[in-house]
Amino acid sequence: MARLRRFSLAVVLLSSALSCVTTGAGTDTRGPRAADYAAVDVGNSWTYAISPGPDIPSVVRIVSRDDQGFYVDDRGGRLAPRSDGLYDGTRFLLKEPLVAGATWMAIAPGPRPGVPGQNEHYRVVATGLDITVPAGAFRDCIEIEATTPTRDPQTGKPATLVMSWFWAPHTGMVRLQQAVRLSDGSPLQPTATMELVSFSTSPSSGSPAPSPPTTP
Repeated sequence: MARLRRFSLAVVLLSSALSCVTTGAGTDTRGPRAADYAAVDVGNSWTYAISPGPDIPSVVRIVSRDDQGFYVDDRGGRLAPRSDGLYDGTRFLLKEPLVAGATWMAIAPGPRPGVPGQNEHYRVVATGLDITVPAGAFRDCIEIEATTPTRDPQTGKPATLVMSWFWAPHTGMVRLQQAVRLSDGSPLQPTATMELVSFSTSPSSGSPAPSPPTTP
C-alpha cells in the first residue's frame, strides 16, 4: 500500500538523472498533446478513492507555482507541463508522441544517497479510451503502463511492479491500477486501485473546465 501511495503522489500530487528514449512511434508527433491532460493550475483539486485503503477519500490540491515553473500541491508533489510532456522533476508522466506503442525510460531516485535507483519503463498502451470511475465517464483517455523491477516480499524472488495510469483530457489522472508480475510466469496479481471521485478548478485559475462526463 505504501508503494501505491508513493507512485500515486508522483502522478496525482503532481509528486537524478532522467533518460528519455522514445521508440515505436519514431519521430511521429501525431496524437494527443500532453498539455491537454495536465489540468494543473493553482487552486485545482482532485479527490480519489483508494482500494484497499481508508474509507475517507484522499484530496490533493495545487497550492502554488515555484520559480522553476513547477505546480506544487499541498503534499509537496510537483508537476511541470512542458512542450514535450508532463514532468515531475524526476520523470515524464506523459511523453510525446502519445501514440500506442511509444515508450520512454526514467531512472527513479535511490532509497538513499549513494544507492542507485531502479529503471522505470513507460509505454503508451492505448489512446481514445472510454473510462468510467466514480466521478463519471470520460472519453478520449490515455493509458500509460509503467514497469519497475522489484522483489516478492514473501519469497524475495525477482518480480515486476506494474502501474497502469489512465488520463482524461482537461481532468488529469482518473484511475491508477497497481499490480505485481512474479517471475514464475503466474498471472498478473492486482494489488490496489485508485479512482477519481471528483475534480474541481479554482474560479480564478483560468483552467479549462473538466471534460463533461458522459452517461455510463
